[in-house]
Amino acid sequence: MNLINKKDLRNLQIRKLTEFGKTQQKQLEDGILKEKLLKSRLLHQAENVGISISMALEVDTAPIIAALWKIEKESIYSTLFTKKENGIYTL
Repeated sequence: MNLINKKDLRNLQIRKLTEFGKTQQKQLEDGILKEKLLKSRLLHQAENVGISISMALEVDTAPIIAALWKIEKESIYSTLFTKKENGIYTL
């Protein structure tokens, strides 16, 4: 049995996600997820919502954030900071 090592598996998954990210299917699935969230009873009952600003290979959260603003839902956003060699953090 051929087992793939962790590094090769990660690289394979990144390639697959990168290719999938270029498809209309990805956009369709992101849209379905957004619509399900907006119809969720839990969302409407929540006083506030925490959401991450998405990275390239993740579900696109920009349309979700825009929809939260539109319905005037209190929202909290997290970002990812990258540390540079000199110790300064940037977005």
